[in-house]
Amino acid sequence: MDDDWVRGYREELWRLLKRYGWVVQHVSPDGPGEYDYAYTVGLSSRGIPEMVIFGLPTRVAQTILNAAARRALGGDVPAPGTVIRGLVQGYGLAVLEVRDVRGLALVHDVVEAGGLPRACQLVFPDREGRWPWSAGSDVADTPLLGDPQASELGPWPVEGV
Repeated sequence: MDDDWVRGYREELWRLLKRYGWVVQHVSPDGPGEYDYAYTVGLSSRGIPEMVIFGLPTRVAQTILNAAARRALGGDVPAPGTVIRGLVQGYGLAVLEVRDVRGLALVHDVVEAGGLPRACQLVFPDREGRWPWSAGSDVADTPLLGDPQASELGPWPVEGV
């Protein structure tokens, strides 16, 4: 990427942050076997963890992350080790604390010097309600940025799927 493109992209990012308070950044995979992912940028400046989600088409990830961000700004901040309900019909999303936020590159452009932002990963179960870390899960290859063993998340009761 050339410097002018990067500079223009960052200027657009700042314009959108000023207008909406946060943005959703989508990252396409570099090669085979890698997942698309998307993450919020700007929530940490309001004391809310940034959020990341893997393996969804751009618009779907953006819709889910924007809805989760609006909820968090309204006081319903996702807590690691819990399940978020009501964002995706028939599914809950597990919340994992992200151990290493360095992969969320654009977040660092917005966070004030002196600290790393907090982030959480929103994780889907498979169609049978099994999390990626559960035996027999169809989504076991989902990248996990946090430790699911740090919580007591059991199978999600899938309804109408």
